[in-house]
Amino acid sequence: MLKKAVITLNCDENASLLNKLKFPNLWLTIGFLLIMLVIVASLMPNPPHVGQFRGNDKLGHFAAYIAITFWFGQIYSRNRARWRMALAFVILGISLEYLQRLSGYRTFEYADMGANAAGVLCALLLAQTPLSRCLAVVERSMLRLVI
Repeated sequence: MLKKAVITLNCDENASLLNKLKFPNLWLTIGFLLIMLVIVASLMPNPPHVGQFRGNDKLGHFAAYIAITFWFGQIYSRNRARWRMALAFVILGISLEYLQRLSGYRTFEYADMGANAAGVLCALLLAQTPLSRCLAVVERSMLRLVI
């Protein structure tokens, strides 16, 4: 039964969009939870502050978007899928900023959109490196602990 639940994935041209991972549904679920966290933190009246220095808000935006984009960049192997995902995250950041404007209790800033987009772009670049195999390494480590 477990073998049927595990999706075998390839990274070659004719293969699935997903990387060769043993637990893609787990990683996707965690990724969608991260997106929900970004949405909630973006729209809550009093978001947590990352520090008292100038620009800390932008650092938070950058960190959130590099995290979600890189997370999914490890799951999806094809560049076309990664670029679509990146575009979706840029649109998400822009949309959330406009929703903040409508909220009456959050501020609208173009610089936040720029920080979001910069995070997405950096994550796309990181996804082209060996770091994009972090989840696969975690899986192998988990399997060694279980077996």
